[in-house]
Amino acid sequence: MSFRKYREALHIEREYPLTKEPPRMDFLVIKKEKDTVIDNAVGKIFRKHNVVENKNPNDSLNSDVVWKVIGYAGLYKGLGEHVNEVPAEELTISIFRNRYPRELFKEWKREGIEISHPYGGVYYVEGVVSLPLQIIVANELEEEEFLSLKMLMPGVKEKEIRKFLAYMRTLGKPGDRRDAEAVLRVSVSANVEMYERAGREDEMVNQVVWRLFGDEIEKAITDEKVSDIKRIMKKLKMTEQEAMNCLDIPQDKRAKYAEMLAEERGNGK
Repeated sequence: MSFRKYREALHIEREYPLTKEPPRMDFLVIKKEKDTVIDNAVGKIFRKHNVVENKNPNDSLNSDVVWKVIGYAGLYKGLGEHVNEVPAEELTISIFRNRYPRELFKEWKREGIEISHPYGGVYYVEGVVSLPLQIIVANELEEEEFLSLKMLMPGVKEKEIRKFLAYMRTLGKPGDRRDAEAVLRVSVSANVEMYERAGREDEMVNQVVWRLFGDEIEKAITDEKVSDIKRIMKKLKMTEQEAMNCLDIPQDKRAKYAEMLAEERGNGK
């Protein structure tokens, strides 16, 4: 939605491999064709190679985190097939998060780092690194076309889910529909509990999201519950049943969790 009119000129590579072997870092690389001009607030800074990082709202955004993302960009540049395959002058960094990073910006201003605010939700940072660097605060984005970017963030709101699903219904081209479903898949994986609750309370969410991703949501919820049970058993020295009582797990689901716990013990986990 945010870059729909540029979809022919943008090529997204998820989980770009930093090395030929694990580990892999989960960030986004957006490659823009040279002559394409993006006229929305987020994309104005884009050059040919654009490293994008989405931050979990529960994670802090401090200077070390920023430098880690700068490191991703450096590794991405340095791992080309030949020297200077990714020129520095064609590389940008964007960091997305839900909330305004108040403490980080205070620290930077004390250090003389310049922070400008040219558009709602968009902050340009000069003085940390020579590459163009922007911090995007999703909750402050003003333009309706940025709804899909908000959907990618952990902490998406129910009203935004409903609005995005309504938008999906207007899409006629198969390619646009596939792109929207890809955004929705990322959103679901980042907000499992929100979608699980919304699916119970909202018929539109139930019909669309659970039809597409119901099995994935159920598995994520089940895996999380098993982890919670194990954590309580270890920390509070409780039995399985006592831990399930603490979590208010329904009786008809307890046998399934007990079986999964037994299987994990059998596998030495």
